[in-house]
Amino acid sequence: MLELDAVEVLAGERRILGPVSFGLPAGGLVAIVGPNGAGKSTLLKVLAGETPPMGGEVRFQGEDMAAFSASRLARRRAVLSQSLEVAFPFTVFEVVSLGFDGAPRALTAGQKAARIEAMLERVDLAGFGSRNVQTLSGGERQRAHLARVLCQIGEAVDEEGPKLLLLDEPVSSLDIRHQVDTLRMARDFAREGGLVVVVLHDLNLAASFADRMILMRNGRIAEDCDPAALLNGQTVDEVFAIAMTRIDRGPGRPPVVMPHAV
Repeated sequence: MLELDAVEVLAGERRILGPVSFGLPAGGLVAIVGPNGAGKSTLLKVLAGETPPMGGEVRFQGEDMAAFSASRLARRRAVLSQSLEVAFPFTVFEVVSLGFDGAPRALTAGQKAARIEAMLERVDLAGFGSRNVQTLSGGERQRAHLARVLCQIGEAVDEEGPKLLLLDEPVSSLDIRHQVDTLRMARDFAREGGLVVVVLHDLNLAASFADRMILMRNGRIAEDCDPAALLNGQTVDEVFAIAMTRIDRGPGRPPVVMPHAV
């Protein structure tokens, strides 16, 4: 569904990503992990079509992503970015309704309102529609924007094929229950036939939900494998420059990793 072929991104003369090559089929949840500055968010922006590569090619469903119009891309993929600030006193309802600017099909006002209410309930913000988004806590704002993204993307698969959901640190401001709820929604989207790529810092949370984990270091891929193989290997210790203790959870489950206490 999504393919990167020798993709590179430069900042001046410094290479901040690449060369990176891999393919991501529909129906899976892929977690991108790595230390600060490893290139995770840059990679996600390339996958979203927001940052054009300076070398190589990104193909989405067999087509060069650079050839997609903005409107067509908005119908096929949705992005939850790290930056979620709203400069004006919009209501939560108004913020979520912005997702329909790139919605996959035309809806009546009543259908839009019903879908917004359903998405707010799904992210545990039922009854928040009339609230000023600037008065919400960080976690509540993050969930409101998740509802916006879910309104935009709609169903995981439509007549044109599977869709792409990209999430950049979607649980950074959330309590543990809402972290789990958010990643369950992402996993459900993948199980319904879409593709989800999510940037996460919590290795154990990532391993609990991901089908595949990509570990990045200095703009390159250090490991690309299933969660159990990644967390059981020593590369993760090397990349994060800290020794890890592993707690076995039994056959078929990735271990829990904990950094050695200083």
